[in-house]
Amino acid sequence: MNSDGTVIRVEGLCTAFRQGNGTVRAVDGVSFAIRPGEMLALVGESGSGKSVTALSLMGLLPEATSVIEGGKVLFDDQDILAAHAVDKIRGKQIATIFQEPMTALNPVLSIGWQLTEGLKQHEHLSGTECHEKAVALLKRVGIPAPEERLKEYPHNLSGGMRQRVMIAMALACNPLLLIADEPTTALDVTVQAQIMELLADLRREYKMAVLLITHNLALVREQADHVAVMYAGSIVEEAARNELFAEPRHPYTRLLLKAIPSVTSRGRALSAIAGQVPAPSEKLPGCRFAPRCPYADETCLAGKIQMTDEGGHGVRCLHPHVDASSGVTDGLAASAPSKEGQKLLDVSGLKVWFPIKAGFFGRTRGYVRAVDGVDLQLYAGETLALVGESGCGKTTVGKALIRLVKPTGGRVLMDGVDLATLSDKQMLPYRKKIQMIFQDPFGSLDPRLMVGESIAEGLACAEQGKGEEKASREARLQELLEQVGLPSNALTRYPHQFSGGQRQRIGLARALAAKPDIIVCDECTSALDVSVQAQILNLLKLLQERYKLSYLFITHDLSVVSYLADRVAVMYLGRIVEEGSAEDVLLNPLHPYSRALIASAPRMDTEKSERVAVTGELPSPIAPPPGCAFHPRCPFATEACRHEVPRLLEASPGRRCACHLKDKR
Repeated sequence: MNSDGTVIRVEGLCTAFRQGNGTVRAVDGVSFAIRPGEMLALVGESGSGKSVTALSLMGLLPEATSVIEGGKVLFDDQDILAAHAVDKIRGKQIATIFQEPMTALNPVLSIGWQLTEGLKQHEHLSGTECHEKAVALLKRVGIPAPEERLKEYPHNLSGGMRQRVMIAMALACNPLLLIADEPTTALDVTVQAQIMELLADLRREYKMAVLLITHNLALVREQADHVAVMYAGSIVEEAARNELFAEPRHPYTRLLLKAIPSVTSRGRALSAIAGQVPAPSEKLPGCRFAPRCPYADETCLAGKIQMTDEGGHGVRCLHPHVDASSGVTDGLAASAPSKEGQKLLDVSGLKVWFPIKAGFFGRTRGYVRAVDGVDLQLYAGETLALVGESGCGKTTVGKALIRLVKPTGGRVLMDGVDLATLSDKQMLPYRKKIQMIFQDPFGSLDPRLMVGESIAEGLACAEQGKGEEKASREARLQELLEQVGLPSNALTRYPHQFSGGQRQRIGLARALAAKPDIIVCDECTSALDVSVQAQILNLLKLLQERYKLSYLFITHDLSVVSYLADRVAVMYLGRIVEEGSAEDVLLNPLHPYSRALIASAPRMDTEKSERVAVTGELPSPIAPPPGCAFHPRCPFATEACRHEVPRLLEASPGRRCACHLKDKR
């Protein structure tokens, strides 16, 4: 600990990357301090320099391509960068939880081997002592049957379990500082809540300081003590959590907060920030946010702007008290669709079972019941949100509807035709009526094809072999680019030349090319920053109003659901457990799982939501529990829940629920 009572103090940190004969700064003069037991949240868009800051503190940047050009990192009153002491304390006094545990863990080494590696190196414990402490660590982070888990490999564990293993590894040597780099980004809200509660307990128990790197502002609102907002390599605002959220002073902070979707923003466009974070190589004088700021003037570009402090609230801006409440919008929000629209899709008893093959002859030994009897309807011009934890079957439902996977049973009626029974050839005329936008836009685009060629595939789907003249096709491609807000020269560029938000727009343009009636949106905003997410959501609403599109919106982000959806279907282990209007389900959930899911989601309007206890993880779809599939995790389960499968029945007009206790809450 430093003599001033801080665990770590960073002063003027400057990190650059070598480029040609010179360098470009990714982190430019970052300063902050963290005290014992305190959580500092470092927030901002992708490209702001958050992760580079963390890697600089840990000494994990490659020496061949990076260089620390200035600044101090004081730890125990020693500048660990100047003394080259980072290697000695990394893993012991400073530990890290990385964003993606599957890539951070070694796939060919057992959990036990990886967990005891740090203990052997830093604590010099014997093999028996390492084993005993590893078991205790896994038990501490809430992993059941820790003795068995030590023998398993990362691929045997769920995402939440892998993240818990990463936390156990970080805690092995009782560090003074824990750096958590987007530790919950890829997790469901229930697992995210469990992980954050665990970190809060550990902070209280060990007085451990935490640097949380995230772009989830609702999570920051609930968990952090102090917040530092980072933009283009510099901290532009820093304050205590309550003060920053109550009175944000930098225009960037204000616009970020305005871009968060919620039920209060329904019916209007979200405030979105035009443009994107400048690259470190872009030499901009003065305020780097000026090109995107609606309040910038010539003084903002005159020279470097210093951080000013007013009562512990620091801000790097010449106009900190300008009202930014109006924000910047991207198009107009669509009005709510008519509830009397035409039924476009009628799904009943949909099943998708994947066979489990075993033995030399590949005999079927069982089935993965990914989707096990789903009923839902989709009407013209509406958005139906399909929500639930990873592994519940949401994406499989979407793929079954467009026949990327073949249904095992049930009906999928469109225009009176059962799509589930059609051959691939018979399905062709219907493919242009229902399209899909995928979660990973980069993975869904062929990196060898130019954008124009990728979108042209969608046109080919719409033409169904008829073909258009080259001039007509070029005009249509330009029209599609204009519809999704991409520059005209995008047609001759490749996917890697675009940002994540732009690639998602390309995927949307490709889907629109077929002139569909329905678009299945599979987690299409989950990997995007809040400002880019706002642009995509505004675009989706605008296109829905213009072309009367219907969306099946697959997501686990309930803030997006509250803003975009007209109806919500909650899915658990292959089945729908509740369905109704977005307002009814989100404000008055009937099923215990829906209540737990909603209560677990971080919110901007409160510091802490009341939690509904949900223990354990999603059961295996290979051997689902008898009776109600949720009963092993439900705090209200009765004997009937353990033996009788509840049916999805109407609880009130337009509202269905599959729960024995729905009328006894």
